[in-house]
Amino acid sequence: MTRLILLLALMAPLTAEAKGAFGLGLELGSPSSFTGKYLFNPDQGVAFHVGAYLHDHYQHLRVQYEQRFVDFAKWRWGDLGMYFDVGGAVIAWDSHNATGPCGGVGVDMRFRKFPLIVFAELNARLYLVGDLKEHHVDGLGFYDGVGARWYF
Repeated sequence: MTRLILLLALMAPLTAEAKGAFGLGLELGSPSSFTGKYLFNPDQGVAFHVGAYLHDHYQHLRVQYEQRFVDFAKWRWGDLGMYFDVGGAVIAWDSHNATGPCGGVGVDMRFRKFPLIVFAELNARLYLVGDLKEHHVDGLGFYDGVGARWYF
């Protein structure tokens, strides 16, 4: 009986609504990254991405403010909405780096019975400072990806 109670206590967070303020997960795309997000409230938060461009061997860091601005649909099991984000990004390779602003839009699906948010996003970025020309790094480009975060 004690084991059953312990097992149910351990499983309780797996069936809770996505109400935790901090989420961790993965984003697959260009670049692929580990991602996290701290929610100030259900519609606003700060997200970070730490990863790499696998084809070019660049390391990547991106931090951005995200604001959900529309809900497309609300179902009994979840909500589908859209958000914009704005922030900054840094890439590094060997002993070089480049940095600049980024911003874009995304859609996310928030599940009610699981503390999980699935998202897809497209961001423009403009590297303004760094070793761009000599290493053939385009100043203007895009980030895209799909991912998920589990909230605690």
